[in-house]
Amino acid sequence: MPYITIDNLLTRYGDEMVDIAGSGDPRVINEDKVTLAIANAEAEIDAYLAQRYELPLSPPPQVVIDLAADIARYKLRDTAENGGGEIAEVVSQRYADATRRLQALATGTQSLGSGYPIQTHTSSLRVAAKGQEAVFADGGIRPYQRRFTV
Repeated sequence: MPYITIDNLLTRYGDEMVDIAGSGDPRVINEDKVTLAIANAEAEIDAYLAQRYELPLSPPPQVVIDLAADIARYKLRDTAENGGGEIAEVVSQRYADATRRLQALATGTQSLGSGYPIQTHTSSLRVAAKGQEAVFADGGIRPYQRRFTV
C-alpha cells in the first residue's frame, strides 16, 4: 500500500504541484515525474524504518504519510530546479525535519505506536576470539630476570 498518492499531494500543495511538476500546460501535471518522486520518498522512508519496523506498514500511520509528502515535495522541487537553483527554504527545512524524524523512528527514540510491530532481530552467529600464547610463564617475570642482569 503506497504511503501517498498524486491526489494527496495535489490536495496538500495545490498549485505548487502544477508549478513543480507541470507538463507545460498550466492545468496538467507530469504524472510520471510525480510518481517517481513518490516512489523515491517511499524508498527513503522504508530504508530508515526497515531498521526497526516490519514492512510494509499497512495502513501507514499519519506521521509516515506526512513525512512521505514532505520528502516527495522536496524531491520534486529538486528535480524542477535541475540542481541549478535553490529549493525554497521551507521545503528544504521540512525535508531536513523529515529525515531527522525518520532517524528517530529508526533508532527508537520515537515510535509509530503500538499498532506497528518492531522487528526482532535474531542471529545464529557466534563470535569467538583466540589470543596469542602468553609471553611469560605462570611464575611471572622472575625466571627471566636472571638472564638479563649485568
